[in-house]
Amino acid sequence: MSIGERVFDLSRRQVLSGLTGLAVVPAVMRTAGRWLDRPSFDLSGAEPRVDLVSTGQAVAVIVNEEPSSALVVEAVEVLQHVVERASGARLRVVGPGEPFSEPAAVRVGRGPRAGAVLANAGITLQKEEFWTSATANEVIVVGADADPGAASSSVVTRTPATLWGVQRLLDDWLGVRWLWPGEAGTVVPHSLDIAIGDHEGVHRPALLTRQLRNQLTAGHLKATNKWLTTSELAKLNAEYFRWAETHHMGAREAITARHSFGTWWGRFGSDHPDWFAEPPAGSDYEQPWPQPDRVKLRLSNPDVADQIIADWRAAGRPATYAVTPNDSTGFDTSPATMAMDYPLNQAALTVWAGKGKLATRYVKFWNSLLTRMRCRAAGRVAARTGVRVLRGGTTVGSGGPGQRRNCARHGACSLESDRLAGLV
Repeated sequence: MSIGERVFDLSRRQVLSGLTGLAVVPAVMRTAGRWLDRPSFDLSGAEPRVDLVSTGQAVAVIVNEEPSSALVVEAVEVLQHVVERASGARLRVVGPGEPFSEPAAVRVGRGPRAGAVLANAGITLQKEEFWTSATANEVIVVGADADPGAASSSVVTRTPATLWGVQRLLDDWLGVRWLWPGEAGTVVPHSLDIAIGDHEGVHRPALLTRQLRNQLTAGHLKATNKWLTTSELAKLNAEYFRWAETHHMGAREAITARHSFGTWWGRFGSDHPDWFAEPPAGSDYEQPWPQPDRVKLRLSNPDVADQIIADWRAAGRPATYAVTPNDSTGFDTSPATMAMDYPLNQAALTVWAGKGKLATRYVKFWNSLLTRMRCRAAGRVAARTGVRVLRGGTTVGSGGPGQRRNCARHGACSLESDRLAGLV
């Protein structure tokens, strides 16, 4: 059994269920071969274009403009490998300033030509941005790369923006898809003719923060070690991080949104027990449930929101503020909070166990906090405001340079254009 097949076998046991955040079924493995052999992704009619491969022969060269950059070297290697896998033709790689006889060039990284093109367009690449262009037998890919050097075992810390640019071309013009980590999950349509259509533009990931936790290294998944050798685990970790980077995991703004109310029972449990979730009527559950740092709040109690706003103000009214529910069970079943739910009339025990549909109550609660935070920021310059829903955490934002809100004039902040109306 191959490593990939063993991973899918583990997935069936839910040992690696958090690897990609997706439910992977064994049928994927059985159909992968058909996907890899699907008909060519044909864009040969695009005009004008820069030809890289013609009738199975390389007609372009890759110019590595930054051979000293490990991130640019990776981008060059991915481009060369995928083009060869698609067509059988291996594009030659040369360094900056080296002569070449091929009629076209793909210039990867920051070099004189990329600098001139960006300057002519009046563009300075900002964090996480990358530029791609193709015209007059020349393709240029350059990005605002960043590597802090301190790798995390669970989340992506690098910004391989140049690699993102290369993968954008492979996605748009070759039809490449990265379905799951590793070579077997990379779908590369076959084609003897590969061309990049004329275009130019700056791109960057739409979300400020994008992360999926790598469950291969999670401490509670000790069973993984029973199935994988040390070298296999290291290989899968490397494949995961490359896959996660391909899907733009990373961040251009540090946002932490973990359990936000772990100290609340200790702070307020004695004096304000009505701030916390009401157990189902007639049950034996008692607060703090299931333990003091996991209790849930009674969202319908206005005093709860008042205290969150007070804590936010005491913290200096930050632009991003975490309001993430604590983990585990014990969600509020008070009539007033359950009236915030959709659908209504869910079973109290189902809600308490966290198995009901609770998104609507939280969206309403978060939006109410956001309204108040914005109103308290009246007269200040406020932008990037909104509810940010992260995997494993939620924040509300209320400040930063940009758009002014005048609550005194309107009586309340108008938020309809950018508030969350609901979740699926």
